[in-house]
Amino acid sequence: MAQPPTSPTVGAAVVVFLVRRSDQHVLIGKRKGKHGDGEWELPGGQIEYGESFSDSCQREVREETGLNCRNIQLVCVKNKVFDVIRRQFVVLFFSAECIDDDPQPVTMEPDKSQGWRWVPWCDICQGKYTPLFGILNDIAQEYPEPPWRMEVQTVKASPTTT
Repeated sequence: MAQPPTSPTVGAAVVVFLVRRSDQHVLIGKRKGKHGDGEWELPGGQIEYGESFSDSCQREVREETGLNCRNIQLVCVKNKVFDVIRRQFVVLFFSAECIDDDPQPVTMEPDKSQGWRWVPWCDICQGKYTPLFGILNDIAQEYPEPPWRMEVQTVKASPTTT
């Protein structure tokens, strides 16, 4: 087992509220493994050196779900301290619109995730999912309405010709 660092370290991470345009549902994934097994999370991870926030959001969403996103907007910033491992993270929460018309997330990291599902924001606010590290509960209390503003896209049937 890896030993905690002798001096505390600080990192930065992005987390993405990936929104499905058709119904404004947000994508959550069920964790697998030693950290947070069975708890729910949003796509995200550590920012790589020299990477912009937007690029980091796009990379993390693509690496974890196989989906692509756009219209990335900062929602809030949280500070999370993990005393046991002597790590601290500045976590930047973003909203982003899924580009795909019928997004089907893929479990790209099966060693870390049991899978993904689209859920309404009200289900998260009502505590129907146990969030990883409790941060999502804090945000749900601060934002009883979805913390993003995106237009719901309706698909119009094309007229048929006879």
